[in-house]
Parts: sequence; C-alpha cells; structure tokens
Amino acid sequence: MRGSMIVLAGLLAPLQPGHHSDQPFNNIRRDDVRVGLVSVTRSETLTHPFPEILYVVEGKLDWVQGTEHFTASEGTVALVPAGTSHALSSASGEAATLAFYRWAPGGDRATLHRPSTMIEPVETPTAMPQLVDLHRYQSGPSTSGRWRTHIDDVGWTTNWTYSEELWKVYRYKPLVREPLTDWHGVARSDVRMGLQELDPGAAYPTHHHPSPEIYVVLSGEARWTVAERSFAAEPGTAVYTPPDTTHRIENAGATPLRWLYFWWAPGGNVSVFE
Repeated sequence: MRGSMIVLAGLLAPLQPGHHSDQPFNNIRRDDVRVGLVSVTRSETLTHPFPEILYVVEGKLDWVQGTEHFTASEGTVALVPAGTSHALSSASGEAATLAFYRWAPGGDRATLHRPSTMIEPVETPTAMPQLVDLHRYQSGPSTSGRWRTHIDDVGWTTNWTYSEELWKVYRYKPLVREPLTDWHGVARSDVRMGLQELDPGAAYPTHHHPSPEIYVVLSGEARWTVAERSFAAEPGTAVYTPPDTTHRIENAGATPLRWLYFWWAPGGNVSVFE
C-alpha cells in the first residue's frame, strides 16, 4: 500500500512455531500469506493481483470499491478480490486502523477444510459463563454475492462437535468462509476468517488442525500456548500457529477475550506477491 496509507506490519517467509509479535508483525513469516495492521488516513485508488480481506479495528472510513461507495465503521469486514479497484479515506479526519489479510490463491483447500482435533478435556470455568444466543448454521449455497459485512450482522455460533461445557464459554462469528444457510457473512472457499470470544476464567483446550492459522488479539488479556511455548498476549499481538501444531488459549483477564482468526488454503501461487 502506498500514499498516506502507512504499512505497519507484514509477513515474508518460515517462522518458529508459536512466534508472537506486537506491531509490527514482521517476524511472523510465510511465503504464501501477508498479515498485519495498517493506519489509514487516505489512500490512492489501489488494485493488486492477490485477494485481500480488510477488517476495521478502530475508526471510520469512506470506502470506494468498484462502483460502490459506503461508510465502514469498526467491525466492518470486506473482501477485495484480486484486480478490484478500491480507495479508502478517514471519515473523521483521524487515522483508522485496519487488519489486512492477503493470501496466495490456488492453495490446498482440502487441508483448509479438515477439522480440528481436541486433545484435552474442557476445563470448568472459574467465572460464570455469559448467556449468549447461539446459531446452528448449516452448509448451504451462496446466493447473495455479498462482499462485505459487519460483526453485528453475523450471529454467534460455537463448535457443536465439542462438549457443552465449551459452548457456555466460547463462541465465534464466521465472517468469511464457504457459505452457510441463514448467514450474513462473505462467501469464499479458500479462507476462513472471523471473530472469536472466550469468557473470563475459561480456556480453549489444546487442539491442532492441518491448516495454518494466524490470530490477532483485539481486546482482553490472554495466555497463549503454541507447542511447548507459553506467553502473554495483549491487544495488538499476532500469533502464528503452523500446521498440525498444538495450541491452547486461556482468558487471563477479567473481561471477555476477543481475537480475529484467519485460516487459508496453504501452498498457493506466491508469484502474486512479487
């Protein structure tokens, strides 16, 4: 990104399991993905050969994409397909903060769609769980052609294959993924991106999955464990989990812990970043 859009973070190539970083994310490295935070006052009209997901972390933006013009508030997520023109500018005059996700297309979708494996039981939370209505989404055809949404327009759900104890303390909003029924997210079959939340005193048990994953902490205090490494994670921290690497998330604070997750089909055409 150029102009007055200031790039604060990016990904380049291999990383030790469990690496974590505050801004910038320059030490989280792979050759098939770029993830980071960017401060935006105004950008020139941009196009690029890779797809991108943008999430408004803070602030408000006037957004032009293709022929559409809208205002994006905190919690807006938008898909920018490869080759699509777009321009962003602050709606308030103050810089807004975006999380960006760019990936090499043409990766292994079968790996992306394989499920997680839980390898420890769910712990009993030390605080009362929230009473949150949860949706039971089902796979379904995409008919909307939607390329943007807001976290308020997508209902909470949970991983129904896990125990009921986890349902009470953990939930997520699937914002970008393969389509679901009665869902207001953005359909895309080679990535999964969304918002996760964990109640105080609760832990998401140790698990692993074939797809690589990157988290960005939005609010709260966490204790993260990746492989044998454990560390504190505060807002602005990014955590990379390599494929089939065990990881665990604990809410170490007094308020709900929120973070963004991003899975992608690995091994895509990295020439788009050249």
